[in-house]
Amino acid sequence: MVVPPYLPDCEETRMDLLDYAYEIQWYDEHVGRVLSYLESIGELDNTLIMATGDNGMPFPRAKDNLYVNSCQVPFAIRWGDVTAGSRRVTDFISFTDVAPTILEAVGIDTEIPFSGKSLMPILSSDRSGRVDAARDRVYTGKEYHVQCRTDRVGYPTRAVRTDEYLFIKNYESDRWPVGAPESGFADTDWSPTRQYMVDHKDESHVKEPYRLSFMKRPMYELYDLSTDPHCMHNVADEDKYQSVVKELLEDLEGLLRRELDPRVLGWGEIYDAYPDYQGPYAWGDGVDGWFEVGEYNPHFLAVAHKKRQQQIDKK
Repeated sequence: MVVPPYLPDCEETRMDLLDYAYEIQWYDEHVGRVLSYLESIGELDNTLIMATGDNGMPFPRAKDNLYVNSCQVPFAIRWGDVTAGSRRVTDFISFTDVAPTILEAVGIDTEIPFSGKSLMPILSSDRSGRVDAARDRVYTGKEYHVQCRTDRVGYPTRAVRTDEYLFIKNYESDRWPVGAPESGFADTDWSPTRQYMVDHKDESHVKEPYRLSFMKRPMYELYDLSTDPHCMHNVADEDKYQSVVKELLEDLEGLLRRELDPRVLGWGEIYDAYPDYQGPYAWGDGVDGWFEVGEYNPHFLAVAHKKRQQQIDKK
């Protein structure tokens, strides 16, 4: 078992990763049963099959972050004779591409605008590698996952990934990225690995993984994936990367402005004002702040409305 460098290499982590690998094997077995059933009823080659995952593995610095190991998930497609198999395609895609793909595949024409684009040009091609030159990057983002910070706020962050770089902007870098310490860093799924890191945080082999996973982060993060595929070394402040930071920041925020994202438009507090409906499943003890389930957070709602009105007045 090869332990990623952002996790401590110890027996607890290795056993945890092996258990996760068993879960993947269990998933594969179920996919195989589905394929066998489709073949038995004569519908295998007539079925568009997409096999994927929804996030990276549920370990610290993976799931619920925007790093490579957080967002790069398997995505395999099979569709009889419609698409040529045995290919590895390097085009960047997003789950926003799935809906327009399915609609085009079944011949439904719609005027509904989509953020994503249909994958049919890739499916109908027989090429490997980069099929669509325009698919040279992908955008990701996060607002809220689990209530584990004061006032139930999230951790707003946006990113753009290219072949060479991953650039991340953390819009509220004063907040705890995966939850406040008193919450047990609840924005990271519990696992033996997480517990080991918390219990052994001062030991030499744990200090750096602990810092990378749980401690506060700067506003800008840039990772050179050619030399740092696991996103261990933030080079956003290094002189030789300033032109890359500038280009990727302009590209990312240009897209967010076109999508009318309040975070980049200056009144992102509206995200923190929305009601929380997690109810009895919500974690709450130990973090001060607003706890009215199902009600708007009055403080952030007032701040967001004030900033929005100021923008309107300027226009």
